[in-house]
Amino acid sequence: MTESKSPSAPSPAVRRRLIREVAGWLSMLGLLIPGLQRFYMGHKRWGWGYLGVGLLVFIPSIPLQILSYALRAFCLFEGLWILTMTNADFDFRFNRDLIGLEWKSVEGRESQDPEQQLESQLKQGLITRAEYEERRQQIRKIS
Repeated sequence: MTESKSPSAPSPAVRRRLIREVAGWLSMLGLLIPGLQRFYMGHKRWGWGYLGVGLLVFIPSIPLQILSYALRAFCLFEGLWILTMTNADFDFRFNRDLIGLEWKSVEGRESQDPEQQLESQLKQGLITRAEYEERRQQIRKIS
């Protein structure tokens, strides 16, 4: 028998868009509970690692407690870093697979060469052949 999936069920590969403010504040909350930002960002192994190292503060060993406090300070700085970046930078780093990057070829850009601009205007039908020749002569006299 074949199983039919309902069309409204989301596929497991679909990921939600991360929000910069939420990630930043969760990271700063890492002073108390490290790793929340990693769970939010979908890095579960890192989240469990942060949480495990964060719990070392309860072990009566000075080096382990220093390691735990260093991780908490790192979470604070990571939160400040995330909150101070722009939304575009955040999307480029953490939502890259969800944003549509627009790549423009050299042909898509407007040329700085006046003759090429004239040629482009002629091809688009913005100027006539006579206007093209006249302006081209003027450009060549200036150059």
